[in-house]
Amino acid sequence: MSVQEALTPTLSDGNVSVEVAAAGLGFVDGLKIKGLYQTKDPLPFIPGMEFAGMVKALGDHVSRSGVRTR
Repeated sequence: MSVQEALTPTLSDGNVSVEVAAAGLGFVDGLKIKGLYQTKDPLPFIPGMEFAGMVKALGDHVSRSGVRTR
């Protein structure tokens, strides 16, 4: 596993752009990376579904009331 720079994706309908301040990799992420988890995600697989940050932009059809913020 390695950290790489990536282009910022275009914000599409129903999505939210978040500036990530912290991210975590859990036990399941480690199993998936090794191919030992019971399900196989399609490639390219990007681990790490746990994160915290600030909402920077809302796509169409997303309201502020539908986004949990502090």
